[in-house]
Amino acid sequence: MRPLLLLILTLSFAILHAAEPLPKAPFTVDFGIVAPEDAGVVLYDIAAKKEVFAHNRDKEFPYASNVKLITTGAALKHLGRNYTFKTRFYYKPETATLYMKTLGDPTMVMEELWLVANELKNRGVKYIARVVADDYAYGEKGCIPMEGNDGTGRAYNAYLSPFALNYNSVELVFIPAKAGEKAQVFISTPGRHFTLEGEVMTVKGKVKTVDIKSENDNGRTKLTVSGSIGAELKEGLRKERKIWDPLRHYTDLLMYFMFQAKDVVPERAHLDDSLFDAADGIRYTHESRELFLVLTLMNRWSTNFIADAIMYAIGLEKKKDHRAGLAILKEYAKALTGVEPGIINACGLGTIEQNLLTPGFVIELLKKEYGVSFAMPDFFATLPVAGEEGTMKKIKADYKHAARLKTGSLGFVAAVSGIIRGKSGRLYLVTLVLDSQKKAYLVPERDLILDQLWNAF
Repeated sequence: MRPLLLLILTLSFAILHAAEPLPKAPFTVDFGIVAPEDAGVVLYDIAAKKEVFAHNRDKEFPYASNVKLITTGAALKHLGRNYTFKTRFYYKPETATLYMKTLGDPTMVMEELWLVANELKNRGVKYIARVVADDYAYGEKGCIPMEGNDGTGRAYNAYLSPFALNYNSVELVFIPAKAGEKAQVFISTPGRHFTLEGEVMTVKGKVKTVDIKSENDNGRTKLTVSGSIGAELKEGLRKERKIWDPLRHYTDLLMYFMFQAKDVVPERAHLDDSLFDAADGIRYTHESRELFLVLTLMNRWSTNFIADAIMYAIGLEKKKDHRAGLAILKEYAKALTGVEPGIINACGLGTIEQNLLTPGFVIELLKKEYGVSFAMPDFFATLPVAGEEGTMKKIKADYKHAARLKTGSLGFVAAVSGIIRGKSGRLYLVTLVLDSQKKAYLVPERDLILDQLWNAF
């Protein structure tokens, strides 16, 4: 009975797939305003196990944040889907000293830090005279400038640091009043870390000429605002800027949540792990969400801050050196695909000068990840659904709801890679990259090409 049932199921599967319409050959793509030499595409039929369309397969392109696909696969392998970022706390009542140590947690936001403060209070911490922190996981300086940092206060250029909070940035909210009156300005992060100067005036219309200057103010952050906002912007305007001393930022808000009236300037020291296992004191270890969810957040919003922190975590966990993470990513990519990944110098950023991949390499990476039966569901589930989530949410193309795709974008570059179910119902792996100086924003051209592939296959 069992062999007969298996035969029936096999024949049913074969008939079903045989009935699926296949694209007519030959198939050509209209690249629109993009010159054919400035585009790379590979479409791979999973059931047929063959590439059904390829263009500039072996040409190198700047793939921008599609490099996070390597980060995703390497993290799932080397850290595991349930890995968590841990921050350890030890309070010594005799000296009222709070000791802190972490290898990094890029997901720490003020809501989570409030939970940390609440837990410390519940365990008996009432007054903190000193804070001693080990923030040396990323080197002696305690923080690293983001690659490509232009020296401004833009949140995109926030420092990378073990003790990170709110992605080491701050959000300001501007609410217009009546034309001719001052707009309201709110700093989203409470506490004493920020000072605010300047004013923004309300004018007629939908003007958004608001400027924010972020400066280092002896470890704290001084924000100076100027410009105008239109009275018709009823929901206001939100902008972000970087903070300048991540450890001080973290400590200031923690003390605020602890209802600590006195300022405590954190001291830096190398702390042995055994200190946090001491029996005479109050201990607490805060854990982030599981890595699978962190990777989903990274890919959904293409967050460089998280990508770099994951790369450093891989280096620290495998080699006890955050700098080793990049080499491990390269080794993973080459070992998985058997293909040299090209030039990779930054895991998350993907600038033109740094990360060059070929469509052929990317499709091989996707094929191998699809073939890893245990990790495959996690890998592809971290990618946003077209038309529903993250950087893919606002698309209105024909292929919406039928693909999970990782985006990558720079000025004059648009890339996308992942898995897509064609109009025929067949399942494909796809990679597409455009690198054209004809237009800075290439997402419409990207979707024009993807729609052609989706409709034809």
